[in-house]
Amino acid sequence: PGSLATAEHVARAIVAGGAVPNVDFGFSYNAVVNLEASGQGSLEQFIINANNVAGANAMYFVPAVPTNASDGGGNDWWSLMLSTALPAVTGDATTFDGTAHASTDGATVRSDNSAALGAAVAPGLDGAYTTPTLDPEFEIVGDRSGTPVWDGLDIRADDVTVRNLAIYGFADADAAVDADFLFWSALEGVVEQAVVGGRAGSSVAAPFGDGSVEVGVAAFTSSTVTVLDSILHFADTGVHSATTSAITVTGNEISSNAFTGISVGNTAAPAIIEGNFLSGNGSFGSIWVSEPTTIRDNTVR
Repeated sequence: PGSLATAEHVARAIVAGGAVPNVDFGFSYNAVVNLEASGQGSLEQFIINANNVAGANAMYFVPAVPTNASDGGGNDWWSLMLSTALPAVTGDATTFDGTAHASTDGATVRSDNSAALGAAVAPGLDGAYTTPTLDPEFEIVGDRSGTPVWDGLDIRADDVTVRNLAIYGFADADAAVDADFLFWSALEGVVEQAVVGGRAGSSVAAPFGDGSVEVGVAAFTSSTVTVLDSILHFADTGVHSATTSAITVTGNEISSNAFTGISVGNTAAPAIIEGNFLSGNGSFGSIWVSEPTTIRDNTVR
């Protein structure tokens, strides 16, 4: 019931001289299909939906627009630049996944980016871990040409997972707490197979990054966060915890961060740092801890 003018969703069926059987019409609250800052099909709209639709919600990236970023060597990807903050993530069991699917069928996985970032090192002595090589299809960029956006994803919910994407360019020197991925009172958060602090297809410092203030992954106010199989580079600090938050950092490449690779700050809960390759981190070295921390089977250069 209703009219075309008031309908929220419209499907078109072309009828020429007879009935058209078996018309399929689907709608998803979780599909991200464009690189707009807001509106239907945007990343922002997915967050709004996930915050308001009960139960687990998983982003499904089906780009209906062409790639808009490239390394100039045949690797292309989709880049979303933000000049305003996304809504805070308040819906439990939300998943952000940058895996790209073909718009022709919505199922075929695309692979426009084959940059294979990362050193693929087997850290430590046991050989239990190998750091990743990554080439995500989707990146989120903080636009630093004006007033910087403080946080990339501001996560204030439990059981939130972020995977298969790149992010960089967030943070403000005047902000007390800011990060590419900020977990705040968030239990069981996971960051995996992500490129944090740099571009999706380049192993050089990002043009909009700011290694003097940017934190890759930050855990505050009793959060529990696992960071695994990711690359964290070119920030001020790769991973940071404080205020009774607990981090587990395993199987990552953490390099070229200006201050330190991993920081377990004052008042943080005990941390686990295992099976990581840490190289070229800054003035406070690769690992800086002020609370009890288990450190084992890493390679530090």
